[in-house]
Amino acid sequence: MLINSGASLTLIKSNLFHLPYYIRQSARYPSSKFQIHLADKSCLYVQKSLLLPITIANRTKKHIVYVVPKLWRPCIIGNDFIQRHNLQIDGGHQRIYFKELVVKNPITPNLDPIREKEEEYVLLASERIKIPSYHAVNIQVQPDKEVVSTEEEPSEYEVTTIKLTPCVANGVIKPQKSMNVQVANLTKKTIIIHPGQALASMTRLNEAQSNVLHQIEKTQQEGTSSNRE
Repeated sequence: MLINSGASLTLIKSNLFHLPYYIRQSARYPSSKFQIHLADKSCLYVQKSLLLPITIANRTKKHIVYVVPKLWRPCIIGNDFIQRHNLQIDGGHQRIYFKELVVKNPITPNLDPIREKEEEYVLLASERIKIPSYHAVNIQVQPDKEVVSTEEEPSEYEVTTIKLTPCVANGVIKPQKSMNVQVANLTKKTIIIHPGQALASMTRLNEAQSNVLHQIEKTQQEGTSSNRE
């Protein structure tokens, strides 16, 4: 693993490991036009993007990574990961660690709205539903607290399953009045989802991640249009 503050995005080599199905199903596949430009003006082609758990200094963080077939290192931790998770690089002592924010007054009625947006929300089931063995259904959910936004356009959030059973399809969502997620039962027995049950976490994407996802969607639309022509 290479930690490179000069790299904008976090990358992994495509043959690094075999991913379980519940992670692979959340993959986004860009068109062949999507590329990452390097400092030497060469290009890397992105195979897909995934939300993966990454462990550094005995701490595990979930982050969107970009899978590259011909990467010269198994994994490159980029500046998007460093900034989002407040990873500290101590060159003098040859160590890395996550710096925790110290809040002098954790309970205060006047919360900073920008900081509030960075917090993690929990998506709770809004209905009771049975899921048969090896089936997936769409379930209406709601966040455990009000999502604060100062922007006209709703921000995009990462959705990450909390448990393997029930397993929520990882992906990206925009908070709105009515939200649905896909929940799978990967066991041999029928399971029941109850109202108020915690199903997934929802964390706001940083600017770099959001821009890349928009570029992927744009290239996909351009590829679809060119195929029709």
